Amino acid sequence: MAGLRTVAAIALTLLVLALLGTGVTYLVAGAMTAMVSTFAIKERQVRDQAITLALGLPVALAAISLGALLSTRIIAGDVLFIALIFAAVYSRRFGERGTTLGLIGFQVYFVALFVGARPAGLPVLWATLAIGFACSAIVRFAVVPETPQRELLRLRDAFRARLAQVVTSQIELLDASPEHVDKVLDDLRRRTARLHEAALMIQSRLEEGTRDAATAALLQRRIADAEIATERLGVLLLNARSAERADTLTLHLPNAPVPATGNLVTAADSDVIGTLRRDLNALHLLMARAGTDDRGTALAHVRNRLLGYRDEERLPRASDAVQDVFRGIGEVARAVLGLRLALDGPQDESSDSPATTRSREEFDAEDVSLAGAEEADEEDRTGLRRPTTRAAFQVSVGSVLAIIGGEFLSTQRWYWAVLTCWVVFLNTASTGEILVKGYRRVLGTVLG
Repeated sequence: MAGLRTVAAIALTLLVLALLGTGVTYLVAGAMTAMVSTFAIKERQVRDQAITLALGLPVALAAISLGALLSTRIIAGDVLFIALIFAAVYSRRFGERGTTLGLIGFQVYFVALFVGARPAGLPVLWATLAIGFACSAIVRFAVVPETPQRELLRLRDAFRARLAQVVTSQIELLDASPEHVDKVLDDLRRRTARLHEAALMIQSRLEEGTRDAATAALLQRRIADAEIATERLGVLLLNARSAERADTLTLHLPNAPVPATGNLVTAADSDVIGTLRRDLNALHLLMARAGTDDRGTALAHVRNRLLGYRDEERLPRASDAVQDVFRGIGEVARAVLGLRLALDGPQDESSDSPATTRSREEFDAEDVSLAGAEEADEEDRTGLRRPTTRAAFQVSVGSVLAIIGGEFLSTQRWYWAVLTCWVVFLNTASTGEILVKGYRRVLGTVLG
């Protein structure tokens, strides 16, 4: 979606400028302006995106004006460029909007250097930048609207479906004969990996798709709980049919050793296998049904029965390994309840059993305790101990060296060295990341 939005904004800008008969220089300036004004904006809410886009235009006009006015004053232009780089990086401490405006200011000043902007051409450049921002707005808000909440909703549905698929494989593991266990385990590994992929995709969208950081943290925690509990249930099932303890790696590595297995039904457990199969199917139903699909009390009774396995006295008579599977079912049902509370908010509690009420109270206590724990904030740091300040000085010093080295190589194209320094430092947090981005930049330039 982000790629489509950026390409569409560039294409629309080029189309409008071409219809107006502008030259190649202004086509390049408009395309680069549309690109940066589209991909740089990261706010979650549409209103915030619109405000940042509106503020970005005067920043861009100021940057290209300074670039044109100082085009013949080499030393003053270089000093301003370094100051602009420092401000662009330092502005990240002010959140997404500061980061975006700093990025727009730097990129548009680079555009001024690249197209050789001069004071006489400023009116046309101003109009070109305005067209680029207008096309970016049209694509963002009308043609390819950004709806992170809807994307997150689809990912949540996908995660619930993946949970149900994992439980389906676990039911197959329950009924599999010894000669078919390896095939069932392969399916279980694949579906477990897909479950982890869905969880990671949700994590990447939480910040954009939720209303605040607290909601994002809550949803991330509940997703992890459901993921871990479901995976542990698979290990418990494998243990119940094995002569030795299964390793968690068995559910992740294709060639991991599989414990010697046999038929799950034994003389001691023959009476409870039917109950276990029924409850696994009930757990699958509980996962597959969305919170908005709850009608009547049937699903509540299913949930209450499964949560009851968290109480020792509710466990059926069976071997310890099989009883552990029932405990695992209860923990997965609890994780599903917590996930549903995080996704859909408070629900009808009129049909709750004591076990369900206890689970709700545990979630409430957990939320209160975690809300009270505050992490050390970046604002407590000052000077070079503040990451944004330190990064701003690092990029500025690196840019000074890039200007000097670039001038020795080419008095006409020295600014590419500065852009490389900027790109390599951007969004890196270690020397290793800087080295990796550096050699990728060099390799990409050579191949290009």
